[in-house]
Amino acid sequence: MAGRCLRLHVAWSDAWSRELDAALGQLPEMETCSHDLYRMLARTASSTQKKFALVRDEGTPIAAIALRRRHHHWQFMCDGVVPFAGAPAAPGRLWDAVSALGVYVRVFEWDGPTPDRRLMRFVERSPHYTVSTRLDFDAYWAMKGNRDWLRKARRRTEALGAIEFEVGGGDAARWTIDQWRRKWTGDPMGETDATPDILAAAAHLAARGRYHAFRLLIDGAPVAGVNMFAQGTTLVMAQSYRDPRYDRAGIGVHLDERIFRWSATSPYEVIDLGCGEGYKSRWGDEVGSRTTFGLAPAHVAAARRAAGMVRRLVAGRRAAVEDDITLGGGRLAPCPKQKLDKAVKD
Repeated sequence: MAGRCLRLHVAWSDAWSRELDAALGQLPEMETCSHDLYRMLARTASSTQKKFALVRDEGTPIAAIALRRRHHHWQFMCDGVVPFAGAPAAPGRLWDAVSALGVYVRVFEWDGPTPDRRLMRFVERSPHYTVSTRLDFDAYWAMKGNRDWLRKARRRTEALGAIEFEVGGGDAARWTIDQWRRKWTGDPMGETDATPDILAAAAHLAARGRYHAFRLLIDGAPVAGVNMFAQGTTLVMAQSYRDPRYDRAGIGVHLDERIFRWSATSPYEVIDLGCGEGYKSRWGDEVGSRTTFGLAPAHVAAARRAAGMVRRLVAGRRAAVEDDITLGGGRLAPCPKQKLDKAVKD
């Protein structure tokens, strides 16, 4: 792969261009993200930086890559926005193209073939859970020991008022995404940075029957929501939210139960629950794993490691200075920012 990458030419831009548009016409569409949706997301205003790369091999486009900045790395623009989508690329050339970019790209929970292990700078595999919608759910949940858990959540939720289960479209989806954003803004993972793209993708796909929004209402007011992508005969879980005032009642559990029962008579055969979180094993079965990894040339990876060591060193010195500045009796004194900054520099 390294030899192949040497022949590649990368043209960067800060905005979507006519050249990138023309290249899309020569590249196959991704299964879950049409060229129209990809182009629209590329043009959607964002609070975080986006960059675009047209990668050519001897003058022929092999990839049109849109990246979003996230903390100290780049990620695919579609990550966390459209499932199972990287960037439009010629068959078998995506990782060649990404490797040629000369930047550190973090790929999250990838479901397909991964690059050569020698090119990956970080590898983490997470268990992946799904559930068939054609099960006898009551028997399945009893086998998993969930029957009492579900019954309590159902009883407590129904005691809160008039309960309504809603299967909606764009407006319901926006409500859940907005509440999810408010809850998680400021979280170190930075997932809410992609909210404008998430909203744009939800509206685009809902208008084409490829996105479903489920909500639980109490006396007409929404209190919990789950959004899902529709990909063929599979539903893929996306953002979710529940009002914390009703956590003790188990409204999230009850909404999930309603969704699974709805799915049993739907055209969908599988619900993809995603990766990682322990509660997913209560609803579905582990069917494999997905891979999170970093991809970068050796010199970029080395520079990134060095920068990380400097950040950790500065953070460690700052913490040590804070510990050293005390009042009589051993209590920590408030440390003015200027004094702390000077001590770290010294």
